[in-house]
Amino acid sequence: MMEVLAIAIRAVHFAALMALAGELAFFLAVAGPVARMAGDALPDGGGAFRLRVIRVALAWLLIATVSGAIWFVAQAAAMSGLPLARAVNGETLQAVLAQTFFGHVWLARCAVAAAMLVLLLALECRMVARRAALVACALLAAGLLASLVLVGHATAEKGTARLLHQCADAMHLLAAAMWLGTLVPLAVLLVWARRKVGAPGVDLTAGALRRFSLLAMISVGAILATGIANSWYTVGSVPALLGTQYGHLLLAKLGLVAAMIALAAFNRVRLTPRTAHANTVVRRKRAFNALSRNARAEALLGVGVLALAGSLGAAVPALHARAVWPLPFTFDWNAKAFVAAYPTTYLAPPTGYTAESIARGNDLYAQHCAGCHGSTGQGDGPVAAHGSDIAPPDLRTHFHFHRQGDLLWWIEHGIAGTGMPAFGARISRAQTWDIVNALHAKADALLVDSLGDWAVASAITAPDFTFQVAGLAEERISELHGRNDVLLFFYTPESIGQLRALTACSSALERAKLRVIALPLHAAADANMLRGIEPHWLGHPAPAVAAAYAAFGMTLQQPSQAGGSMAFLVDPQGRLRARWTHGEEVSCAHLFDMAQETSRLGNVRPPAAMRMAHAH
Repeated sequence: MMEVLAIAIRAVHFAALMALAGELAFFLAVAGPVARMAGDALPDGGGAFRLRVIRVALAWLLIATVSGAIWFVAQAAAMSGLPLARAVNGETLQAVLAQTFFGHVWLARCAVAAAMLVLLLALECRMVARRAALVACALLAAGLLASLVLVGHATAEKGTARLLHQCADAMHLLAAAMWLGTLVPLAVLLVWARRKVGAPGVDLTAGALRRFSLLAMISVGAILATGIANSWYTVGSVPALLGTQYGHLLLAKLGLVAAMIALAAFNRVRLTPRTAHANTVVRRKRAFNALSRNARAEALLGVGVLALAGSLGAAVPALHARAVWPLPFTFDWNAKAFVAAYPTTYLAPPTGYTAESIARGNDLYAQHCAGCHGSTGQGDGPVAAHGSDIAPPDLRTHFHFHRQGDLLWWIEHGIAGTGMPAFGARISRAQTWDIVNALHAKADALLVDSLGDWAVASAITAPDFTFQVAGLAEERISELHGRNDVLLFFYTPESIGQLRALTACSSALERAKLRVIALPLHAAADANMLRGIEPHWLGHPAPAVAAAYAAFGMTLQQPSQAGGSMAFLVDPQGRLRARWTHGEEVSCAHLFDMAQETSRLGNVRPPAAMRMAHAH
């Protein structure tokens, strides 16, 4: 019930502010200039129409104020976790106003609304210069409408992305007001001019229509451009558009907007020329009647658009929601063909690609999958070797040629016509994702071994994990992306000498923006052994981290030496760029060379030839 109330009140508030801004913009940009050109042709110089604009603006401001107050109370209840009836008390409302960004924005908006109310009342009493005060009211109304972006989805962004998203969102709202908000006064003008002015009003209204048509064209162009920009931040992909509630609401909104554009195009191409060029007043008035009907129809469609906008504001953006693919097929750009798809095709592990998930997945893989696919995923398990008619594929070479959501579906539901059974009834969705992450690590480990100078070619993602150094707060490897090259050094007692050697050039490493994180490969080392090593290098991860990274420390040529110390260079994009294993020396000079190489490469991806053949 609260969610429905929030959606409804948001829609009403948006509609009132758009109508308020549109009413004033219509008078200043369309009706006002025509009235000034008309001069004596309008009774009272258009004063009656101006007075109507002021009173209508007052009414919309009142509706916006009341709906805004209800929205604020509903938001305060949501923030406090109290039922709506209990949240309506001075203590809760004052706390939200004084202690939250939402409250600060609302106080500023109340001040703007109060200033606008004073100006409108002064206008009605003819106490101020009419045009200057109307321009000031229009600017205040635009500010009230644009300020909604400060409490919208754009606030979830950071840095420049937030600023760009908020600017696009504000321009989208203002452009919508210049179109949707002006439809009602347009319909009123068409009726008013025909009834009150008579035949001379036909020419005046034709002039107003030409000005409105230009304003609407500019507004529609701005709406489309800023709508595309907003979708980049809130949707991001076709699967998110087609497979989420937010995407479905957006598609419905786009459908209504398309219908409005079709009506507007018909008005401009067919009806508007008739108002100026029809050979009789009667035919021109018929064109006005048709335009008036279409304007009302556009306004009704606009109400639907605003209702959907209110729903979108309360929904989780598609970019951050689980996309359930609705079609049995999708387009594979690599194969340049349509391929089978499943509801989970475009899902990704909710935990991300983490070392902890890989470690859990390795245990589950050994329990449920190794019998057929073998311990490494090569397809040489003991069950498959005895009695299976279809040889299991090498999962390591398969992984990078299939979407992770497809792998999830096959593990849960099996694959018809093969020996692959369904595991959905035996393991949970979270456990299945852990297995997918484990397969990801196995596939990347094989790719590591296929690369020569893999500082040049590698695009292998470093598994994320949490660590803590020198008693400071916990950090995640992913939080370092974009800032530093990172050397992950998994040390053993035998390799502590290398850490001491690196400590000697620690100042140079810092100047090169290369951070060292030293982690015990097995049990934590004795404190005496670690003397002489930079304390802010020494981390304390979960035991699963070393186990997950151990897969990248093995080699096909020297599997018996797996388990020795190992080190990895992670570039600022979060990719593994180099490794040192089995006692190989990690020298400062080598580190500097590798860091310079990764900086030069930037976001270069490996050539297609580096990927291994796809074998079924």
